[in-house]
Amino acid sequence: MSSDEGGGRKASFYGRKSSSAFKQSGRSNRKSVFESAAVREGYLEKRAASSLMKQWQSRYFELAGLYLKYFERAFPRTPDNVRGVIYLDELTSCHSDAENIIHLHFSTNKPIQLRARSRENADRWAEEINNSA
Repeated sequence: MSSDEGGGRKASFYGRKSSSAFKQSGRSNRKSVFESAAVREGYLEKRAASSLMKQWQSRYFELAGLYLKYFERAFPRTPDNVRGVIYLDELTSCHSDAENIIHLHFSTNKPIQLRARSRENADRWAEEINNSA
């Protein structure tokens, strides 16, 4: 595992833990999200989707299987403390740019932007996300 400092489902991204992602179709997504072992974890900034000013929010991310989970802080990382889950099963592309931003594009949802502290860190996250999807 790598670490850094710094019907069915219709969409690839579900925000906060209180969203319907954990309540859909009678199956427990919460359990399956936490069964996979993490292959990469660390702090990234997530661009706020709902804010008019599109501010960056620091979150602790954990990549495990087809799930990119994020928490407000590194500890405690329990199912009750998850802030959101990005489902990678409908990821169409993931790449990083010169500004350390990781761009995730999905077939059925809006793009998501994450920002790393360094270009090298952004490149490693993008590579691991592509390998997981």
